[in-house]
Amino acid sequence: MSKYDSMSIEKLEEEKTRLSAEKDKILAEQLKIVAAMESKTAEKTAREKVEGMTNAEKKLVPQILEEAGGIGSSEAVGEPGTDK
Repeated sequence: MSKYDSMSIEKLEEEKTRLSAEKDKILAEQLKIVAAMESKTAEKTAREKVEGMTNAEKKLVPQILEEAGGIGSSEAVGEPGTDK
């Protein structure tokens, strides 16, 4: 016998609503974790690429970024590790 078998329809609805809200909170937290993981992975990859560059290549990075239109503002591209 399930613990739900003895509950009224109203109590079952309340429990369903409570669990749904809990699920939504968990999903929101999981999305924050995924965003943080993506940000940390991107940073790690970028650092590894920079470490593998010669000094001559490193000196060219600012010029290349400028020619590419610069780095987008955080308002345009969002803050790393956030939903903003």
